[in-house]
Amino acid sequence: MTLTPEIVHGLTAKLGSQHIMLSYNWRIQELVVAVYEHIESKGIPGPVWMDVKGGVSGNINTAMAKGVENAAVICPFMTEAYEKSDNCELELNYAKDKRVQIVPCMAQTNYRASAQHSAAG
Repeated sequence: MTLTPEIVHGLTAKLGSQHIMLSYNWRIQELVVAVYEHIESKGIPGPVWMDVKGGVSGNINTAMAKGVENAAVICPFMTEAYEKSDNCELELNYAKDKRVQIVPCMAQTNYRASAQHSAAG
């Protein structure tokens, strides 16, 4: 699918004051930054949230909680390191508790999330 101006407008209208949150393990930060910048280059100015792109200021735990709470959807970039990360697990569990939609993005070749994590959403 190509992000046309019409799709961007529809997405922005549906999100309202909420955003799409990109969640990842720091080992693949470069990849996720590239995805963020690609989305931004397509004309979606504000609804994408990423910690290193202005999403975190002050207390990191409070900022991450607000990131989850204000998300319409969370896109975890699933890797073995993500699955093993206590912080990433807490983030997904909090999203589940807050009933935020979770749309996983497989980000590691030959990796398959465990049943526990693939059922997070």
